[in-house]
Amino acid sequence: MGIIVVAIIYKHQKDKKKQPKEEVQSPIEIPGSSLKSKVKLIHIVGAIIGVILLIYFWYIVAPVFVIVLVWKKTNLEKRKKWQATTCLLIAMVVLSSITFYLNRPPSITILEPEDNIVVYTPKVTIKGLVTPKGAQLEINDLEKKTDDGNFSHFLDLREGKNIVRIKAETWFTKETSLTINRELTEEEIAAKEKAKAEAKARAEEMAEKRRKEAAAEAAKAKAEQEAWEQSKAGQICKAHPEWDKESCEKLANNKIWIGMTYDMLVYRRGKPDSKNVSNYGWGNEYQYCWWDWTPSCFYDKNGDGIIDSYN
Repeated sequence: MGIIVVAIIYKHQKDKKKQPKEEVQSPIEIPGSSLKSKVKLIHIVGAIIGVILLIYFWYIVAPVFVIVLVWKKTNLEKRKKWQATTCLLIAMVVLSSITFYLNRPPSITILEPEDNIVVYTPKVTIKGLVTPKGAQLEINDLEKKTDDGNFSHFLDLREGKNIVRIKAETWFTKETSLTINRELTEEEIAAKEKAKAEAKARAEEMAEKRRKEAAAEAAKAKAEQEAWEQSKAGQICKAHPEWDKESCEKLANNKIWIGMTYDMLVYRRGKPDSKNVSNYGWGNEYQYCWWDWTPSCFYDKNGDGIIDSYN
C-alpha cells in the first residue's frame, strides 16, 4: 500500500514538471458543482489519505521512498543502486517485523495462584507474565506496571468469591479473569461468632434499656395524668370531655378570653342575666350579659357559640 502511494505521488510530481505551460482556461461549468472544485476536493481527500497511510505504514513507506530517490535522483552505478536497494529492502523487512512483533496481539499468563483456588489468608499475591513486554496492563481497572513483562499484584480478599479482571493492550486487547475463593480459618470463624454474639448482647442491652426508659416515661406520664385529673382543671375536663386541657386550666384559674364558648361562660358564671338577639341583615348576633360580673357583656357575632368580643 505504501509503495503504491509513494509511486503515485512521485509520478504526479514528475508529470507536472514535464507539462508545458498552457493558457489557463475556465473549467466547464457542471450543474450543481464545478469541475475545478471537484478536482480540488479529490486532491485534498487523496492528500489526507496519503498522509494517514504514510504515518501508519512509515516502516514500509520510508525505505521505499529512499529507494525511489536512489534510482531517480542519484548518479550511482546500477550495481550500487541495486546494493542500496537490497539494504533498504532488508531494513524494511526488519522494521516491519519489529513493528508487528511489538504490536502483536498480547497474551497473559497467570503463574500464581491457580484459578478457583481456595485460600485462608486475607491477602494474596497474583504473579504473571504479559507479552509483548510493552503491553499496557490493568488489574481490576487499575493500571499496573510490569518488569520486563512480569507483574506482581497484592490483593485484599473478602470472604467468599473474589473475581480478578486482568487486561493487556497493544493495538489489540486481551482480557482474562481469575477467581479466588476466600475461606475463614477456625480462629476467624470463632472470632466472627464472638463478635456476632457481642453485637447481639449489646443490641439486647440497648433494647432493654429503651424498654425501661419507655416504662419509666409511661409511669411518669400516668402519674402526672392522675394528678392532673384530681386537680380542679382535671375535674372540669372530666365533667366536660369535649373541652381541651388548656381551656380547662383557664377556667380553673377564673380566666375569660376571646374564643371561649358560651357553654364555658355558663359553667363559669351561670345563666346570663340577659340574652339579646339582633339581626342587621347578615345573620343573628347574640349578646349575653351578667350584671354582677366584670366584664359584663359578651358577643357572639355569627351564632356559632364562640365568644368574639366582650366589654
